[in-house]
Amino acid sequence: MLVLLASLAVGTLIPDAKFLFYGYIVGMVFSFAMSFAYVVVYMWTELGLADMFTFGAFDWEWAVLFATWNVGKIMFPQVILLSLLGVIAGAMLRELISY
Repeated sequence: MLVLLASLAVGTLIPDAKFLFYGYIVGMVFSFAMSFAYVVVYMWTELGLADMFTFGAFDWEWAVLFATWNVGKIMFPQVILLSLLGVIAGAMLRELISY
């Protein structure tokens, strides 16, 4: 609900549709990257999987793969759809208010 309300507010504040679209894409990529980095650091430090992922020469790739899967399951179906709906509704609301 918070993602929907925040994207609705941003959609009403940004006046240009082109800027709104590109900002949405950049925001989603940045959000995914930050979540991905957090999951990798969490698995590495808090879960104590550093020894398991550094056993072989390139075993850190498994940590990256697991982090991508976990963040992807969380982000892509719900968060991106809700954010996109909020941005579109906010842009429509801005146009409605401007008349």
